[in-house]
Amino acid sequence: MTTTAPSNVSVTIQKANHLLQQGQLQQAINVCRQSLKKIPEEPQLLNMLGILYAQLDKPEAAEKYLKRAIKYAPDEATYHYNLGKILSQHNKSDEALDSYRAALAINPNIAEAHINIGNILKLKKQFSDAINSYQQALRCNPDLTMAHYNLGTILSGLNQQQEAIQCHQQAIRCNPGLAEAHYNLSIIYTGLNQLATAGDYCRKAIQLKPDYALAYNNLGTILSKQGDSQEAIHYHQRAIELEPESACYYNNLGKTYMELGDFTQARACFQQAIARNPSFGIAHYHLGLLTKHKPEDPAIPTIQALLNQAEVSLDDKLYLEFALGKACDDAGKFDAAYTYFQQGNKGKWAQVNYDSSHYIAFKD
Repeated sequence: MTTTAPSNVSVTIQKANHLLQQGQLQQAINVCRQSLKKIPEEPQLLNMLGILYAQLDKPEAAEKYLKRAIKYAPDEATYHYNLGKILSQHNKSDEALDSYRAALAINPNIAEAHINIGNILKLKKQFSDAINSYQQALRCNPDLTMAHYNLGTILSGLNQQQEAIQCHQQAIRCNPGLAEAHYNLSIIYTGLNQLATAGDYCRKAIQLKPDYALAYNNLGTILSKQGDSQEAIHYHQRAIELEPESACYYNNLGKTYMELGDFTQARACFQQAIARNPSFGIAHYHLGLLTKHKPEDPAIPTIQALLNQAEVSLDDKLYLEFALGKACDDAGKFDAAYTYFQQGNKGKWAQVNYDSSHYIAFKD
């Protein structure tokens, strides 16, 4: 049962909060620890120390104090919730789930706990349970931006695009300045080939967040699909200026140069993409389309070695197999080419995301 804090404890908490707002973390900790010497079992002080040590990026100390707070006040939902946040932030997701669920067992109307559970379950790819958690959060509070937003990201990933559109539009209703929601809608409408609408959402995302590299990149892709490859180059280049280590952006810029027939620039872009991500299959594939391979071409053993790496993603593996099939075909190694093309075909082209930089932005 939660104890009633004496008035001096309330004063200490107020003082610590004031110091926290002033950025004086260590002084706030000292104030709380001094009071704790007199009342070592006071859960409010223990909870406050957990919060302060979390702010100081000392998760072990934060966890220790919050667990002590729960020991002396096991029916205080806030303490369980605060512990869940600490555990989640430091990759203890299973323990965090237990803490959030303990908080909800005491008070089922903590919407943020439902959201945080949903976030963890999404990362675990337990999508049905994550959807349920976000919906529970919205039953607690229908105006929670991030519940609408993250629910939309899951539904889009499950190819439930109309439902995802509604969720992101609700997120924008709650927070019109959420650039990521506008961006995600641009991705969805791009996939639906509603390019004018996609472009409008992308431009709005850039207006709200002028350094939003993903949005510049997608706007370049949209313009390219609309036949304005020259204008698309400008936006892909701007994305690269903002995030110069992105292999995806170089790949998409290279594709645009290919559309314009500038194969020299395209080849240079694909090489830059591979330099940043050596196993980036789609860049190898595109570069291979611009190359006439010879039997001794070093690209052949290089791609073979990449295919043997366990950490290569399924999408990269698929493109590497097609790149290697084309290289072997050029080099007159027809049996090997047939094998690699056959393996690539098993990867089901329809499931591949051709524009590898196109993905929905998820937010914690």
